[in-house]
Amino acid sequence: MKTRLLLVFLVLLFASCSAREKASDAEKPESSETAAAAEATVASESLATAETPAETPAETEAAAEAEAAVVTAAARLKEIQKEYLTARNDFMVAYRAAGSDEEKKKLFEEKYPKPETYSDQIMAIVNQGVESETEFDALTWIATNVRSNGTGLDETAKERLFRDHIENEGMLSICQGMINSRGKKNQERLELVIEKTPHHDVKGWATFALASYLSRLPGEKSEEDEKRIEDLFVSVSTDFADITTRRGTLGELAEASLFEARNLVVGKVVPDIEGVDLDGVEFKLSDYRGKVVMLDFWGDW
Repeated sequence: MKTRLLLVFLVLLFASCSAREKASDAEKPESSETAAAAEATVASESLATAETPAETPAETEAAAEAEAAVVTAAARLKEIQKEYLTARNDFMVAYRAAGSDEEKKKLFEEKYPKPETYSDQIMAIVNQGVESETEFDALTWIATNVRSNGTGLDETAKERLFRDHIENEGMLSICQGMINSRGKKNQERLELVIEKTPHHDVKGWATFALASYLSRLPGEKSEEDEKRIEDLFVSVSTDFADITTRRGTLGELAEASLFEARNLVVGKVVPDIEGVDLDGVEFKLSDYRGKVVMLDFWGDW
């Protein structure tokens, strides 16, 4: 009996040792592969570090100077704009305080702050090469403040705005200022904005400005021209009616312009008008149909 127990014990011991050896052998390749992978990762990181050269002191200094120049240009632009506003406010205070028309005339000739004086300084900043948003702000200031009838810096500023900043949301103020614009070039610019801008309000104002410009063109309009004007106003009243203005919505302005384009042009029948004459008698314009009538519209502010 003791002999059998001893044999069983020896068999179990042998089996246990064999299992441990196998487990140890199985772990060795895995440990070796893990170590190799770790070494490869370290080598790769070292190589990447070696391939990315450190920035030299000169490069660091140049980058810092460039960044400082951008900040300085933007700050200088604000200073010039502030100087202009201060000078204009001071002028208005003195102008209101002036007694006679002669004093006001002299004050205007001698003290009125001319935007052209400041625009030269602002354009000099732009020409130095500045960050895009600073350039846009500077060009916009020149385009909206200088009036040279297309021969001065304002025209140069507009050219650069429509060439380099056509998709900027700030083009809204430029399009608003073109409601009463003239000239074929401005028509082309508005058409370009309508085509290129991704901004709803900018496109709406450009469409309204273009329709207004075309409706004011002198001379008799062809049916094609009249249809285009009407289509543009309809587009504003349907697609951009939600845009707010100081006089209501853009849709309301477009509807009023549509009524004018459809009814208040040469050759159209005058819409009927109801009112009270100087004797307090109610009348209609249609009461005088067939007679020559002169209408005098006037207002008092």
